[in-house]
Amino acid sequence: MEASSLLEVRDLEKVFTVTSNPFAAKKVVIRALDGVTMEVAEGETVGVVGESGCGKTTLGRIVARLEEPTAGEVLFRGRDIFSFTKEELKAYRREVQIVFQDPFASLNPRRTTGGTIEEPLIVHGVKDRAERRRRVMEVMDAVGLPRDVLDRYPHEFSGGQRQRICIARALVLQPSLIVADEPVSALDVSIQAQILNLMKDLQRAFSLAYLFISHDIGVVRFMSDRVVVMYLGKVVEAASNEELFARPCHPYTRLLLEAVPVPDPRKRKKTPMADTYPSSEPLPGADTPCRFLSRCPLRMDICRRDEPTMNEVTPGHFVACHRVPS
Repeated sequence: MEASSLLEVRDLEKVFTVTSNPFAAKKVVIRALDGVTMEVAEGETVGVVGESGCGKTTLGRIVARLEEPTAGEVLFRGRDIFSFTKEELKAYRREVQIVFQDPFASLNPRRTTGGTIEEPLIVHGVKDRAERRRRVMEVMDAVGLPRDVLDRYPHEFSGGQRQRICIARALVLQPSLIVADEPVSALDVSIQAQILNLMKDLQRAFSLAYLFISHDIGVVRFMSDRVVVMYLGKVVEAASNEELFARPCHPYTRLLLEAVPVPDPRKRKKTPMADTYPSSEPLPGADTPCRFLSRCPLRMDICRRDEPTMNEVTPGHFVACHRVPS
């Protein structure tokens, strides 16, 4: 691992066994993550994009130590986070914080704004009340919350203000990495822009790294230095922001980009998709060598036989597709 790397994920796997029908005994095995490898450097934003069910939230929860993997490693500053002692894990939780999708659901309705932001400091042993208050005020100023809201409760705020509280709570421990799991998808479009710009400002001010998870490829394009595209638990393409959007190689990445709304309907591209995405289990493609096979407009016979491997098509640009020459 390079010296500048903060986080490295190696061959991460997560398997869930669920009951597909509550009235049947049949169990369904879902591979939420299947061999995911990626890394985040100091001060970098890595965007993880894909449809709902692709495994990106599971990835974020494992990095935040809210889930245990079935196999694979997560290294933070070169050390496996699942080998940490109790004290080392507590230190890790100071360094890695998470901001959830729904700010209202992630806030305690009985706790005031000040109490919410102060709580991590109490948990992590900051005993000096004056120091705690100073740090609470510092992060409130940083996220744009007026100081006179300290004694107000979550129901008294708008969605954007609640997310600012969640960001302040994550920021108060002075972390190195924030896992942002769909942090703006529950907000109005105008508020989304404010929160995204705030996150960029905070990154510069506090030297933060982000693992930025989203289904919106436009948001990922705005926020990220590098982009990882996931489909059904697999990484199908990874590249720098500029490279990926200038030269998308995987058919799924191209379809994601073509699905972005444009003002003029005459300029919309219409690439046929082989099948619609059914809601039944098991998920389409989950038992085929190429996960995208059932929906790919460019599928070939080899896609039914051999699993595509990640190949570096240009420096730093990796694609898993038989159609893309290595």
